[in-house]
Amino acid sequence: MTAWLEVVFHDYWHIGSGRGGGPGVDARVRRTPAGLPYVPGRTLKGVLREAAGLANCDVVHLFGTELVASRDGDDAVRDLEEARFRTQPGAISVGSAVLGRGAEAVAWEQAAGQRNELAGAFVEELHRTAMEGGTAKDKSLRTLEVAVPMVLWSRLDGPPDAWPALASCLPLVTAIGGGKRRGLGRVELTLHVDENGGDA
Repeated sequence: MTAWLEVVFHDYWHIGSGRGGGPGVDARVRRTPAGLPYVPGRTLKGVLREAAGLANCDVVHLFGTELVASRDGDDAVRDLEEARFRTQPGAISVGSAVLGRGAEAVAWEQAAGQRNELAGAFVEELHRTAMEGGTAKDKSLRTLEVAVPMVLWSRLDGPPDAWPALASCLPLVTAIGGGKRRGLGRVELTLHVDENGGDA
């Protein structure tokens, strides 16, 4: 059965891409191929898994067995390789959170791909520096690309019995992404169960 997770960002937010922007930007936000900011399904699933654990929900049933290495280096790789055959799949599949649902998401992606300035309207740059004795420290200026407040949608697939448990842990998620201690990523999650099983 399909459900939609509404992700309402109330503030600027940053899901890192792992890339900088040359001399201008130290950390860029993760973007779709057309340049629109989004939250990867893997990131969202991790946030939901953590909230389910805090709410004492059946995390293994909802999200599957988590692989954790107890050793370092080659031993960790060996442990993870052996453990993957003893894992249990989760009941819920979590898609990336993007602008719009179904056909609307495709339309946003096409529009952004045709007009470069559209994607740029969804991001801004924040600047900060380290201070020392009332003046800026040398080489301490940092620029962080952030996405503006917006509403994203993630498609979830799973059995009907998973939705009440998932809905109960959503209030525990208050922020997503980097910079949470500096006030970034304040979020509200709402589950919309689609009784018809469609994309709209």
